[in-house]
Amino acid sequence: MMELVIAAVLLLFFVFPLFGGVLAFVSGAIRPRFHGGKVLSGWHPLNPYYKLSPYHFGKR
Repeated sequence: MMELVIAAVLLLFFVFPLFGGVLAFVSGAIRPRFHGGKVLSGWHPLNPYYKLSPYHFGKR
């Protein structure tokens, strides 16, 4: 029974959000912000949305 609960929690918090993000990206609902094929300067290289985060303390 505990294995089932752990599996359900893992699905809810890890797999479903990843799947939803991939679907949103593929459908064009969200787009990373690139300029000339490169991430804009001052942005985290692995996360194009980093500058929009309230936890980004660099230049805005």
